[in-house]
Amino acid sequence: MNKVVIAERLRTYRGNRTRREIAARIGVSTSALRMYEYAERIPRDEVKLSLARCYGVSVQALFFDDAATDPPQTQMPIASSHPPALLPVQDG
Repeated sequence: MNKVVIAERLRTYRGNRTRREIAARIGVSTSALRMYEYAERIPRDEVKLSLARCYGVSVQALFFDDAATDPPQTQMPIASSHPPALLPVQDG
């Protein structure tokens, strides 16, 4: 996988959340997260797993899948232990 593609995915998944917020959540410094997001470093395996969990995707999708599986250009929710709310179905 291309480091630049990984970096772009990481920035896309972070969306409009701050680096400080994500870095604290995954247990790295904000400068380390910035280096991952600008292709200056590739995270260790433990950090890859933390990032994937934080963004609610697999490590495979975040770091190894080809461009056909790139995330949409919208903010992805941070994974939560709470299930999403269900909306009532309306007939008609």
